[in-house]
Amino acid sequence: MRILRSTYEDPTAKVRIGGMTSESIVVMKGVRQGGVMSSFYYLVYIDELLNTLELSNLGACVMSTNVGNPSFADDLALVAIVPFKLQKLVDIVYRYCRTWHIDVIVTNSATVVYTSKKANHIQTGIMYGNAFIEQDDHAIHLGIRQDSNLSLNTRIQERCQKARNSLFAMAGQGLHPNGINHAPSVNLYCKIIIPTVL
Repeated sequence: MRILRSTYEDPTAKVRIGGMTSESIVVMKGVRQGGVMSSFYYLVYIDELLNTLELSNLGACVMSTNVGNPSFADDLALVAIVPFKLQKLVDIVYRYCRTWHIDVIVTNSATVVYTSKKANHIQTGIMYGNAFIEQDDHAIHLGIRQDSNLSLNTRIQERCQKARNSLFAMAGQGLHPNGINHAPSVNLYCKIIIPTVL
């Protein structure tokens, strides 16, 4: 689920720069897009929701570790073993978001049944309030594609293409035999290209 923003209006805030404090600024909603601390602030804001989801014991577990609600900033995934438990997790999110005036864009959310290719016809029928959450054959969480058949082929192809694009972009800036020194070239390759593939 993509939890987009809060519609709650915070009265005022002040900014302190270089030892001087600004006049009060009306803060209408949200945190600064792309800000270094924005994802941390947002996780603090929805910490109660994350704790409630974890304490419900409805999410999936690996050994004794609850892995039912991995999240980063406004990107929240709900993982359950059976559709009934997933619906209960979604209901918890729905109630929390209604209480705190948080919008969820249901059209950006999807349910995925992770199983063999033969059983892809299973329909989950998960609802967010009165809105139906569409079922898809893949989900993207934190920019990583997860296919319903647990195949890695698409992900591997995407990562290799991104690495190729990065390599060609670096080559255009002088990362080739007639360009910059080999030592920085290798260093850039190890710090940019290899992590892109992995």
